[in-house]
Parts: sequence; structure tokens; C-alpha cells
Amino acid sequence: MVGAAVRTCVFGEPNVYLQTLEGLLYADSAVVRAAALIAALAWGSPLGASVLQRIVLDDPDASAQWLALYCALGGRREHERLLALLADPTRRARALFAVGFSGNAMLVDPLLTFLTSAHARERKLSAQSLSMITGLDILDAQFALAEQDDAEDDSDDLDADEDVELEPEDDLPEPNTRPFAKPAARGRPAQRPRGACSRASLSIAPA
Repeated sequence: MVGAAVRTCVFGEPNVYLQTLEGLLYADSAVVRAAALIAALAWGSPLGASVLQRIVLDDPDASAQWLALYCALGGRREHERLLALLADPTRRARALFAVGFSGNAMLVDPLLTFLTSAHARERKLSAQSLSMITGLDILDAQFALAEQDDAEDDSDDLDADEDVELEPEDDLPEPNTRPFAKPAARGRPAQRPRGACSRASLSIAPA
């Protein structure tokens, strides 16, 4: 109930509600804290930005959505901090997803290195972020490998009778690395037409 009320505050006047919202950034309820943070960020609160950065950099369980928001709202310094998270295997998938929201062509080369990762999840998420930054369509035949009946599974060593939980990014196509490495693809700015909608532009977040 409180969380819903906080979310509606964003439609009010900042000079009336901002101080109260910033106080709720430290509420006991995670739902209230999240709602207050979104509203505070929408109003350009420096305290909200500081709290978001602390969540992203200090909380190993920070969601992909928080990382993406940090990247989208930040500049080169924030993008470099997010790139550093790629060194942590436990946070890499979420960071690969988030980098796509930077719109920063300088991040293309770091993403290209993960197109040849041993893990399908990392390859697919890096391709998705490359698509978001450059405007390339990862559903286009030249950028996606043809699907195979015996598609690769990162869990080949699991028992055949064991239930395998699918991740959202499993829906993404397996990237064809060669076209991505061409200079024309590496330096092209994002120019996706307004209103264009595809699985690539909708962005699939890791759980």
C-alpha cells in the first residue's frame, strides 16, 4: 500500500514530496525503498543517484534492472565502473545486459570479446547489448546462426531426467560472430527507428 502511494508521488511536485521520498530511500520495506528510488531518480535527486550507485557497486545481488538504470542514467565514468563488473562471473550476465543501455559506442569492443564466450548465455546477452548500442538487428539472418535441433546447452552434464529451468535470454538467437566484428558494425551509432519493436529492442533481462 505504501509502495503504491510512493509510486504515485512521481506525478506530484518535487518541492512538496522529494524530501519525504528521500527519507523513504532507507525504509525497512524493500518495495518502498525501490519505489522511492525510482521516483527520486525521476526528479534528478543526487541522493537517489548516490543510493543507486551504492546498490549497483556494493550489492552482489543487485538486479539487472538496477544495473541497467545506472548505466542508462550515467556517463562514461559510470559505464567504466559497470564494465569492471564483467570481471565477476557471478555478476557478468547482469552487467552484459545492462551495458546495452549505455548508448556508448566505446563499449562495443569490450562486448565483442564475450561473443566468443564458452557460455551461450554470455554470447547472447553481449550480442543483445551490441544490438542496442549499434542499432544492428540480432534477429537478422546475417547476425544470427541458424537454430539447430541439438542446440547447445550449458548444462550438458545434467542428468537427462532432471528438470532444467530455462532463463529468459535462452529465447535470444545464437549470434554469428563474424558480421559483428566488421568495422562497419563496430562503429555504427544506434539508429533504430522510433517505434521499432523486436525481441532485440525489447531487451531480455537475465534473471
